[in-house]
Amino acid sequence: MNAIILNKPEQLEHIQLDLDTKLKPDEALLKVHRIGICGTDMHAFRGNQPFFSYPRILGHELGVEVIETGNSVKNVVVGDRCSVEPYFNFGSDQAVRRGKTNCGENISVFGVHADGGMREYIKLPSRYLHQSNKLTYEQLALIEPLSIGCHAV
Repeated sequence: MNAIILNKPEQLEHIQLDLDTKLKPDEALLKVHRIGICGTDMHAFRGNQPFFSYPRILGHELGVEVIETGNSVKNVVVGDRCSVEPYFNFGSDQAVRRGKTNCGENISVFGVHADGGMREYIKLPSRYLHQSNKLTYEQLALIEPLSIGCHAV
């Protein structure tokens, strides 16, 4: 599959990756339709993003389509359009237990701490998918940055 990787500051490369379609029970296979370019991505490109390591596949503002689901997935079905919540947390973290799911001590941000969505397909736990067949893929890719503004207000 096609992907774009940031090898080092200011050096993007088009690469080919194997597509692993084997799903865990709670995962969904997703086709990436739209990707937003975030300030975080720009800082990483310029080489001044803290807590960042290279090489990295960027991309956490996403509009995706569900292609396949693991056998325990209940919140989305094949064909659903979704936005991705890119803050992967662990339920045992103090902040997460208090409802601050974007502040876990062991948080992993998709496209920052782990390879992100600048590729044709991704696999994610379905709990990080937010379905809306009323919104376009472009609009779904804007959900994450809009949520940051909403949270700030």
